[in-house]
Amino acid sequence: MRRLSILMALVLTGIVAMAFAGGAAEEEDGQRVLKIASWSIQEAGTQGYFEELAADFEAANPDVTIEWIGFPYGQLREQVLIQASAGDPPDVVQTARGWLSDFANSGFFQPMEGLVSNAYIEDIFPEIREDLRYEGTLYAVPWFYSPFVLFYNTDLFEEAGLDPASPPETYEEALQVASRLAELQDPDGNRVYGLGIATSSVPVSGASVFSFLMSFGGGVWDEDGNIIIDSEENLRALAYLQEIHQANLNTEGAYLKDLRNLFAIGRLGMYFDQLWGMSGVMAINENAMDYTAVRPPLGTASSPAQSTLEAHLMMIPADAAEPELAAQFIEFATARDKIREYLDVNPFLVARASLSDVPEQQTELLAPLASAAESIAAVPKHPRMTDVFLELTSLAQRVTVGGESPEEAVRAFRQWADREL
Repeated sequence: MRRLSILMALVLTGIVAMAFAGGAAEEEDGQRVLKIASWSIQEAGTQGYFEELAADFEAANPDVTIEWIGFPYGQLREQVLIQASAGDPPDVVQTARGWLSDFANSGFFQPMEGLVSNAYIEDIFPEIREDLRYEGTLYAVPWFYSPFVLFYNTDLFEEAGLDPASPPETYEEALQVASRLAELQDPDGNRVYGLGIATSSVPVSGASVFSFLMSFGGGVWDEDGNIIIDSEENLRALAYLQEIHQANLNTEGAYLKDLRNLFAIGRLGMYFDQLWGMSGVMAINENAMDYTAVRPPLGTASSPAQSTLEAHLMMIPADAAEPELAAQFIEFATARDKIREYLDVNPFLVARASLSDVPEQQTELLAPLASAAESIAAVPKHPRMTDVFLELTSLAQRVTVGGESPEEAVRAFRQWADREL
């Protein structure tokens, strides 16, 4: 039932609504106000770019003032739902791919068709465009995207006697390479980890685990929406996760920020992350790009390489005061010149065919990912996707720090799914 997923947000509405009072798109001296909710406006690595983006849009539209509504990444989803339930939503919301089902199911967002142009929508890579539909309707457009790619340290490869030009192409090969890397130590004598996969109890780690299962040919649901968590493919994936844990190739319950830190200081040979994670690595070690390389998502000897879609999206609330202006901003922010400027700040993949030739995509880091959109696997939509992601982290922790067998772990997940979903 629509809006049930935001029950807790509704409970909080009476407490926080006054904090966002003031009405929509207030006009002073003929100025229109465009309110944009974003986490990137608060992050040191991207704040300057977003401030310049707003200034450029205001310069092109002298009657418009952009009002940023900044929240930390971990709070934005809840706070936007609170604002929407209070009847005072932003006009544009920066969202993560994992929130799409929750947001679309809430009833607080409107379709993008009829707001952004048909030509713009058709320009989105079809694998990405179709994965962003909820019950057949396109509720979001991508700012940029990334699969879960494999980052690897070329210096550590050479130190371990491995060829950086021949990174692993399957999980079986990655296990062998990780074992070699884990024999190394850093200059201070600290151990090096071979292969990092995030499994901490936060939704983004759940998205990582979900993508990991799907790259083995598994997942949570089949095409008809049936739970398949106890499939042979998932059991093999969990056995692999257990093996790299028992061999001490991965850190226990790692957050992505932990893996980025270890990679930045030369204590992690390979790890899975979204491309924009590189900005977090660079914030720790500005020279990290000298040894960083990436390769597309992995598969296994029996399943093709694939990944779930990870993307920064933009959505327009149903009660937005300036929906047409919001759509205008979206097309402005993702135009060729703005995308090129953003690529100078943050590595990512463009999601539209007409922009795939921009020079910033042809760098040594990004060129190997030219066909990455083809590896995107569509994910069945569910209004409680965030809860599913969290339960997937519990699944991963059961077979690692919990020491349970894959069969025991998937049995617990199925019991949760039967009860909650």
